[in-house]
Amino acid sequence: LPSVKLTAALECIQKVRDTCLTGKILEIWSDGSVDENGHGGAGYLVVEQIDGKRSEIKRQSMAAGIVATSFSAEVTAAVGAIADVTNITETSPGQYEAILITDSLALIEALKSDPYKMNPDTVPAFNATRTLCRSVTTLHIVWVSSHCGLFLNDQADSLAKAG
Repeated sequence: LPSVKLTAALECIQKVRDTCLTGKILEIWSDGSVDENGHGGAGYLVVEQIDGKRSEIKRQSMAAGIVATSFSAEVTAAVGAIADVTNITETSPGQYEAILITDSLALIEALKSDPYKMNPDTVPAFNATRTLCRSVTTLHIVWVSSHCGLFLNDQADSLAKAG
């Protein structure tokens, strides 16, 4: 079953990459984690792709709270990653497309909710995505299954656990 999930995730991400028209893509791989004591960690990687050539440009691990939920750790990772990508794209607005790749379906569903009825924990991620959307041509948000052998998602997970 993990190989089916891995194949599905790779195909989905490739389809999104194939729809990108600018030739410049920033992939944001984010993850949150909570240990058995409730300490939260967040981690992310940013991969730049220009005309098919890929390179990692950022790798970050950070604390996500002494007492955290999995959701709050996921939000912390997404907000940190999106802020870094926004700093990159604001210097050249309209030249990049961004893909936020997360294994948190709860985060994706929360971002789709009505901002006036949104869980307060979601607001920082919602605001960060709105800010990023001002400097990229398109923001794609992709859900992938966790722990299925997807290398960059596993890297983000390791960074989150170290946070």
